[in-house]
Amino acid sequence: MKRRLISLLIFTSFISTLFAGWIIKEKKEDPDSGVEPQIETTYFQNNMIKTDDSRITIILNLGKETITIINKNSKSYWSGSFNEFIKENKRITEEIKKRMTEGMSPKEKEEFEKMIKPQKKSYSVKIEKSSEKEKIAGYEGVKYNVYVNGKLKEKIWISDKINVNKEVDLKKLRDFNTKLNKALNNEMEYDDTPEYEKLMYKGYDIKRLVISDSGIESSKEAIAIEKKNIPSSEFTVPSGYKKISLSELFGVKK
Repeated sequence: MKRRLISLLIFTSFISTLFAGWIIKEKKEDPDSGVEPQIETTYFQNNMIKTDDSRITIILNLGKETITIINKNSKSYWSGSFNEFIKENKRITEEIKKRMTEGMSPKEKEEFEKMIKPQKKSYSVKIEKSSEKEKIAGYEGVKYNVYVNGKLKEKIWISDKINVNKEVDLKKLRDFNTKLNKALNNEMEYDDTPEYEKLMYKGYDIKRLVISDSGIESSKEAIAIEKKNIPSSEFTVPSGYKKISLSELFGVKK
């Protein structure tokens, strides 16, 4: 009986790990911004992603195609479908642009439109796998060098043991980002290329250094990684929070 109980506990533990999600805590730095290093925690499970820092929480439900943004300071939130979010973002952007051009002459408006019009960019992305490995937060990462238009742009350490792509639909996530950027006329960047996307499918980037001509532009590094079953309540809005419009959440007054 005791042996069967032990076997059952081992099996239950195995099943729990098999269907567990990922919780990854990272330190992010942007030296040129003048902002203190930020700690951000990301949760991955059952096609849901939650990113959480000291001020803002974002919850993506890729299965239902919904997004929720929570402001911890004001204890408020907005929630809606991907399409609603894209539509509202476009409307808010147009409203801000309208306010900025009020009082401008036709010539000034024309110059302003030229200034904000996205420039078509062409990227040649080459990714080289190195022989270097580094253990970060208990997981071994293989170093990759990312060259953009012939220049070293990123150093990335990928761990193939952290398979978040099995928890979430990365293609659906990228499709959402692509639609949002298109609606807002955002410029395509090198990390939108097929070559870069293919690298992200190799595992999770537990360390990343973005390089500029002057040195390290920004960095992120995992400081704690845990594989566990995450309760569904982790992906919900805390009680007592007030739902507001996206304009209010972004601080755009009517």
